[in-house]
Amino acid sequence: MAIRASKPAFNIREKLKELTHSIGLKGRELMRAATVQDARDLVSAGRRNLIINGNMSVWQRGTAQTTVATGVGYLADRWQVATGGSAQLTHEQSTDSPPGFPYSLKISPSVTDTLVSTEQMHVTQLIEAQNMTFLNWGSNDGIPITVSFWAKSSDTSNKCLWLYAQDAGDHIARQFNCSKANTWEKFTFTIPPNPGGVIANNNGTGLYVRIVLDAGASAADGNLPETWTNLTTSDRYGNLEPGFAESTSNEFYLTGVQVEAGKNATDFEHRSYGEELALCQRYYIRYNASDPYTRWGLGIAQNTTALNVIIHHPVTMRGVPTVIEDSGIGTIQASNTYLGYSSTASATLTGNTDNLNAALVSVAVNSGLTQGNTYFFEAANNSNAYIAFGCEL
Repeated sequence: MAIRASKPAFNIREKLKELTHSIGLKGRELMRAATVQDARDLVSAGRRNLIINGNMSVWQRGTAQTTVATGVGYLADRWQVATGGSAQLTHEQSTDSPPGFPYSLKISPSVTDTLVSTEQMHVTQLIEAQNMTFLNWGSNDGIPITVSFWAKSSDTSNKCLWLYAQDAGDHIARQFNCSKANTWEKFTFTIPPNPGGVIANNNGTGLYVRIVLDAGASAADGNLPETWTNLTTSDRYGNLEPGFAESTSNEFYLTGVQVEAGKNATDFEHRSYGEELALCQRYYIRYNASDPYTRWGLGIAQNTTALNVIIHHPVTMRGVPTVIEDSGIGTIQASNTYLGYSSTASATLTGNTDNLNAALVSVAVNSGLTQGNTYFFEAANNSNAYIAFGCEL
């Protein structure tokens, strides 16, 4: 004999509210979700971080302490370290980092200085515009972003998170300080969408994400743009006194930088090293010699003193490389005989100016090439040799 039992209908959301134990922030968010997509948006599921190399894992240019005397320098991929005037900074890889992060970027003044006028000290990453168009800035459907990062400093003076939307010419900023000297702290800021600033769907700069350590009076005059406003020379960073540059004992460490859509900061998105490297190589590729006679490419002699070599990149670059660096290149090999032709000029990027997947390199040598013959382009018995291409924003 079959027995049927029935119970009155009930609202599962209402029942969940009656639970005596805490369901946490994410649990409450999920309960508010009306659709699967709402749930994904509320917990920021899927790929999240718009920052590349936010955990400072990729260092194609090297890891040793390097001084930036003026202008911009790079060590950790995608991260500009900049200073100007008489001020100088050193930057390097550090293993001093919060749990879950193997490395941080360490920055310190290399000379004692008080910044004047528009002089600035900062670390910046520029996010490619077409990676941000989904935020719908400049419309009523604009999506906010949340910026989070880990920082540590011996200097507890004010510092500034500054964002600049290049296409619109608008900026916004938030101040912070490492209140506990020499202690890792996590900082989180939610930034509203820029109501008047459409981000172009192109491979140019969409957003500056900058952490300002010090600045002169013109840029740090005490007025902070707390809402999106048009950029002016002054009114950028707020008051940053006493300045980071005023003591060579000051240190600043940075890692775990994440920029994500939405109002909530989620755990840092750890990508594999291989994926992070490929993302970095869209902007800079460095071919290091793995042994004293590493071969970078195969070329054809244009004449007795010039070899044209095509080097294929592992990824499609953002733009045509406008920078080529080299060190220790020069030996050209024909068949199995080392002819010992030494490069008399740096390799220069020529031709194929519309090719994002390969570069044509012209190598100048003393003499002895046979026009039309094929030669290898390789390191000159130097395992520290390299050749590099860059198209940073």
